[in-house]
Amino acid sequence: MEEKFYTTEQISEILGIHQKTVLRYIKEQRISAVKMGGQWRISETELKNFTGQKQKEIMVSSITDVYPKSKEDSIRITNTLVAVMNAGESHSSLKTLFYEDEMKLRIMLWGTIDFTKKFLDIIESLT
Repeated sequence: MEEKFYTTEQISEILGIHQKTVLRYIKEQRISAVKMGGQWRISETELKNFTGQKQKEIMVSSITDVYPKSKEDSIRITNTLVAVMNAGESHSSLKTLFYEDEMKLRIMLWGTIDFTKKFLDIIESLT
């Protein structure tokens, strides 16, 4: 999705303040802006940050069943996923259950869309 940008005039109207105040905020680095075509532009994300309306990330849950060849294979897959998880994923969750009678490894993920995609790709490459 493409980021929307506002002029200082549009920001002054949205915030109900004078355009010179917006320019002062930019100069004082209270709000981040970039120059485009010789004029200051403020991104929608920056406007939301400035007004305290930070956008929340979309969180996803996923349950994936894989059928490893052996219990040892299940342990290898689980250990690899845990190692990747421990390498810095925050605000995310990974749980695994191995059903030996069915030779099924259930992988439960909870996190951002990017986290989930990354882990599903890893799961696919490991199986």
